[in-house]
Amino acid sequence: MPTTESRVSLTLPEPGCIHCWWLPYQRGQARAPLLELLARYLQVTPETIVLEYGAQGRPRLAGPLAGKLDFNWSHSGQHAAIAIACGMQVGIDIESRRRRPRMLELARRYFAPAESDALEQLEPQRQESAFWALWTGKEAVLKATGSGISHGLHRISFLPLLNGCPLETVDGRPATDWQLRRPELDPEYSVAIAWQGVSAEVIIYRMND
Repeated sequence: MPTTESRVSLTLPEPGCIHCWWLPYQRGQARAPLLELLARYLQVTPETIVLEYGAQGRPRLAGPLAGKLDFNWSHSGQHAAIAIACGMQVGIDIESRRRRPRMLELARRYFAPAESDALEQLEPQRQESAFWALWTGKEAVLKATGSGISHGLHRISFLPLLNGCPLETVDGRPATDWQLRRPELDPEYSVAIAWQGVSAEVIIYRMND
């Protein structure tokens, strides 16, 4: 996954390519960083961008710019990540790897039984990273489908005991046509990018201000 600095010409991703932006984020900024980045790709001002939301809250471009590109974004703590693509629907999720109270209890409540059982088999020092790998992977897939977390994290299953925690099934069907990437953007964060279809190159961009 190549990494490029932020001050580059923002041309739309080519087919088979996803741009992933990593940037600082403050809670009070709301959607401002997203709109500013979309505006740079679309060569318009942020004020002219109109978004609409699907039934489960997934945002997309509306009005004259509808369909020009697909995007998804996530923020946690002091960072945000934005995925930009053309010709594919992408989902991204990031989570700060903070210690979560009652982590195994949450896994038993929201994950598939085989996943929570597998987590309990791991050494304590591996449980936390595996938990967040599962959580971000599930959210990324659900956001790519547009169904959102309310669809149920247990409907997306992984194999947490295997290297890389690979995606196994989506809604009970083998995930053979799904792609998942876990770029290492920050050692304190877990990140997952998901989409349905053929493999694609993920290019990382970092915005430092």
